[in-house]
Amino acid sequence: MNENEKTEAAVQEPETKTEHVQEQQPEKNYTKAELDAAVAQERKNVPSADELKAFNDWKEAQKTEQEKTAEKIRLAAEAQTAAEQKAALLEAKYTAVSKGVKPEAVEDVIALAKNKVSDKVTLEQAIESVIEKYPQFGAASDKPATTGVTTPNNGSPANDALLRKSMGLPMNDKKGE
Repeated sequence: MNENEKTEAAVQEPETKTEHVQEQQPEKNYTKAELDAAVAQERKNVPSADELKAFNDWKEAQKTEQEKTAEKIRLAAEAQTAAEQKAALLEAKYTAVSKGVKPEAVEDVIALAKNKVSDKVTLEQAIESVIEKYPQFGAASDKPATTGVTTPNNGSPANDALLRKSMGLPMNDKKGE
């Protein structure tokens, strides 16, 4: 037997042993009674609600005054942070509405503006930038919507005069006269 045949035999031998082991251990199926018994056994290790309450009361009684004070400070700091975040959001909404953002687009504008806020750019500047880039978020203006396509008469006096001349109408004819 040469070295290649020994290597191939060595590689094949463990595979056959593994297959043989897998054949000997069939998958075990548990009955409902066995599962219920296992769950009941595990539940014995879980404390009842009364035991848990008693433990928490004992744990609270073991705290020192310093620990209680530190916990109150932590809770107050969390409440302050939440209040500051709410105030900042309301301020951002007010700023967006005051800049002419449509009410249904306020949250979208704020989300886009927050990404632009930095040390050099305020929230107000960022909102203005978003409105400039996305004018559809702004309140409806007096300007008519345009498609970007020029027509013979775009409402300018020069175009009106050219149109009237080409149609053979008098140049000084005004509406309502």
